[in-house]
Amino acid sequence: MLKKVFLLGALLALMFSSGCLTTNWTHNRRHFRKWREEFRQMHRDFDRIIFDLEAHPTEQ
Repeated sequence: MLKKVFLLGALLALMFSSGCLTTNWTHNRRHFRKWREEFRQMHRDFDRIIFDLEAHPTEQ
């Protein structure tokens, strides 16, 4: 039961994190892809600034 409540809360948090609530999954998918790309870029920046690591070709 607790897992179901947690999953429901996580799903709602993901939906509301985009700033707009819609049932159009194509639109929501665009938000998710943009969020994922920004997270990847933040990770690359973190690796470059903190650890002085450049992107490796196998990580692309």
